[in-house]
Amino acid sequence: MTLYRLVPDVTTLVLEVMTREFAALLAAAESAAGRRRSARARIVATTVDVVRRLPDEPLFRRVLDVDPELLLPYLTDRVGATQRLAVAHVRRMLAEGSADGSVRRADLDVLAATLVLTVVPFVVSARLLDEVGREAALDELALMVDAWLRP
Repeated sequence: MTLYRLVPDVTTLVLEVMTREFAALLAAAESAAGRRRSARARIVATTVDVVRRLPDEPLFRRVLDVDPELLLPYLTDRVGATQRLAVAHVRRMLAEGSADGSVRRADLDVLAATLVLTVVPFVVSARLLDEVGREAALDELALMVDAWLRP
């Protein structure tokens, strides 16, 4: 069986592989943040870790270098599988934060979608962040997310 019998085209294949790699990255980031005391602290640490690491992932970098237009519809017109995965993951973590009292009471679906939309520019514009100090910007992102979610 050839690869093209499994997926309709190269674009679909690339997007599916990107989603799988993102899921693994997200799981690794959450695992690394697992020792944090509160769910809010875990959310902040996971978010910053993903935003730090995703722009350096080889497939993501290659897509941005060779075919950035592949990502444009997912930034402007529609939600893709990777974004749905991210929102669901963040929503679950927010629910944990709501339960332990470390995350303010709000509509968790809205909070999760807003958090994902907020961090996307940090990922797709990482090369710009290098110019202004990527680590300093990520420190500010951590402060921003922590303060925004605080009860």
